[in-house]
Amino acid sequence: LAMCEEWEKLQAALQLGSTHGVEGWEIVFSHVRSLLLSNSSSLSERLGDNRLTQLLRDQSEAVVKKLQESVLPALSGTNHSQLISYYTVLQAVAPSLAVNGLVPRDHVKLIKKVKATSSEIDYVRLVTKPSEVMEALRPAVRKDTIASVAKLVKELLKTLPQLQPHISVGSLYTEWAIVQFKAECLSATCRQPLEQFEALRMYFQKMSAADLLSFVKRAIFCHQSVMKL
Repeated sequence: LAMCEEWEKLQAALQLGSTHGVEGWEIVFSHVRSLLLSNSSSLSERLGDNRLTQLLRDQSEAVVKKLQESVLPALSGTNHSQLISYYTVLQAVAPSLAVNGLVPRDHVKLIKKVKATSSEIDYVRLVTKPSEVMEALRPAVRKDTIASVAKLVKELLKTLPQLQPHISVGSLYTEWAIVQFKAECLSATCRQPLEQFEALRMYFQKMSAADLLSFVKRAIFCHQSVMKL
């Protein structure tokens, strides 16, 4: 009954639980978990019920553990709407709890910015595996999106300091310039490599000296480039 969306069935589940010694918070958690995983529009209504959320808050430590162990692993890192729901539940249960450096409310704000940038960015990977931030962003990087992803990187670096050793705006442009160099200048069909190379200048302007050196080593002096020359 607790897994059903209808309010009346939840009430019945709570009454049965009371009769048979099942704690109310466990029943409410099962209900909320079911609504979250099914993307139910009823979730916000349930979280607005103070009696239900208080049952969860009274056992916040156990609820948070269950959320992290049985709910988050079931969510796709690119399903931003569902992740917003997840952190909204966390906000209702433990609003001051910092997870991966952010309280739930700030996670919601950041997910909305990620969602506005691209539906292809894996938010869970971003916040749980800082060393893989470039891999999390890479599916979203294209000619027409590189500027918006770079803008997001600036925001990420302010909000998640743990990412700073692993990415910068310059390194993002470096990675993209290398991809473009190999795809355009080194392709078998390229007849005017100098013109194609000139088109990369707009990216060079975004790089630091260290980034430029990295580009030279990894693109200009790569095996594929040397063989073509």
